[in-house]
Amino acid sequence: MAKLFGAQRMVLQAILDLPKDAAGFVSDTQVAQGTSIALKNVRDWIETLEGEEFVEVARTTAGVSASITAKGRLQLSFYQPVSTSQGGTGGLGAPGSVQPSVSVDSSATALGEPHPSIAQASSPSSLSPPKSPSVGSSTAPSATEAVDGYQIVLLIHGIRTQADWGPMVGSKLEVPGQIEVIPIKYGYFDALRFWFPLWTRNKPIERVYTQIRVALQRYRRSHPDAKLSIVAHSFGTYIIGQILKRGFDLQIHRLILCGSVLPQEYAWEQLQGRFDEDNTINECGKSDIWPVLAQSASWGYGDSGTFGFGGASVRDRFHAGGHGQYFEPEFVEKYWEPFIRRGKYRGTNSEKSVPTPWWLSVLGILPLRWLLVVLLLSPLGILVNGNLDHPTQSISEAQKQAEAQKQAEAKEIMKELLGQTYRRAFAMNFTTRFPSNNDFEEVLKSIKDCRLYLQKNFVRIKSVVSPQDSELVYDCLKQAELLEKSFQKMKGIEGGIVGDNPNIRHALIEVEKCRLKFLIYVSKLVERHKPELPPVPASEGVPFGVREDENMLGTLAAAYAEVGDFDKAVEWQEKANKHYTDADDRRKGEDRLKLYKEKKPYQETE
Repeated sequence: MAKLFGAQRMVLQAILDLPKDAAGFVSDTQVAQGTSIALKNVRDWIETLEGEEFVEVARTTAGVSASITAKGRLQLSFYQPVSTSQGGTGGLGAPGSVQPSVSVDSSATALGEPHPSIAQASSPSSLSPPKSPSVGSSTAPSATEAVDGYQIVLLIHGIRTQADWGPMVGSKLEVPGQIEVIPIKYGYFDALRFWFPLWTRNKPIERVYTQIRVALQRYRRSHPDAKLSIVAHSFGTYIIGQILKRGFDLQIHRLILCGSVLPQEYAWEQLQGRFDEDNTINECGKSDIWPVLAQSASWGYGDSGTFGFGGASVRDRFHAGGHGQYFEPEFVEKYWEPFIRRGKYRGTNSEKSVPTPWWLSVLGILPLRWLLVVLLLSPLGILVNGNLDHPTQSISEAQKQAEAQKQAEAKEIMKELLGQTYRRAFAMNFTTRFPSNNDFEEVLKSIKDCRLYLQKNFVRIKSVVSPQDSELVYDCLKQAELLEKSFQKMKGIEGGIVGDNPNIRHALIEVEKCRLKFLIYVSKLVERHKPELPPVPASEGVPFGVREDENMLGTLAAAYAEVGDFDKAVEWQEKANKHYTDADDRRKGEDRLKLYKEKKPYQETE
């Protein structure tokens, strides 16, 4: 493992110790402030650490952010002082931390050389990633209270707050190595933007949408079967409600809504299959005025956080208190901890025993929104009737200019994206032989370059392109990751693919299907934007350089089916069936064709 040199150790230590965002990344500005190293130099040092795979880097228009890898933590542990008493070493700038000392050759450590006694004293426990600071003690389950699977739990706050309750809730719900709790923040959101029904709500929705994607991508690298649970409060419930209406592959394990401002008629029945069975709870406050005010005074909101949804898809659980009653440690321990950890539901008697104040019901039917509109428009009418000599630019014109600027930026970034992926994509023809190991490594590098580009730029791309484009870009990223993993199985094949080895053939088909799905998504982006790029390669009328034989044509059909284009799947499976000579192969081909005509994909089995 390469040794740290120069300021690498200081920068890496800062990335480990400084506060992180929801995805676990530290910005270059934070590192510069924490180390007193010039920002430009910090970015250079981060680049060198990325080259050694000690950090993962995300690039945005504001700069770069970094997250330490397991390899980075391992390397850094060789330079940590060895404690001779109980307790650990404090991190960079950790207030009140006690730094145990050990006799170390200063000339060695100054050059980034690990002292022999330190390297020998390293233990597995010293290499575990640091825990985020939290309020209160974590209540880990006993051996008889096993957690039912690895979970990512996201906390989404409401308006006029920075979610100070997040650390407390996190400390109650998290279980080291089994449940990761991540507060998702979108900044301070004031009441005016909450009330206004146009434009202002989109930014926090997009922010949370992106952070959900980033969190899933990050944690499912090490835990592919990680389940997603969400706790949302107030405006956070509206955000989740809007995200769930989108048609992306978000599967919710457990969902807790509290102080919800979603309408009572929210179409939960249209989201069947997106939730694990009977695992959505709506916490209702009998004295909670804010959901009622949100419904009465604005548009798009509802009072489900006070009166419940009253449907079969969501459990309404009533309590006597108001909008903030949910963030007491006793409440979290009693109701949320058993539900998140083990799916145990605990009911209350408040629905029957505690009456709802009559004035809340009356407030809910008052059209306060129109009164507010009149009050806001009255000064505007006076200004218009005053015949101003220099009227300001209208909101609609300013909005058009902003939209035009965003479209221009989106066009440029899509051109850059396609330039980085399009040409590489068609070079990945795995039906050819690999006469030497260098050829294999060259193709593997091409796949990795595609994956790294999409991974590092996804957040930046997502912020400017349309939702349809961002979905396609995410699909490309997912296929690039699968493609790289599948192609690794081909390593060691010498002299090309020969014979009828079933393991080699299965690996080849798996890789080819990933490649084709990647190309289909890229081609959809090309069709949407029509940039000046080379034409799609074809071989005898077959797209993507696919060899015209029954196996490859069948794989092409399967790829189209898996991305939902069943008409294309039927077309290419019919062509593949014409090539089959073996009776058993013809039967299998007809079975696949029947699936595609029924709008069902075919899954390859070993």
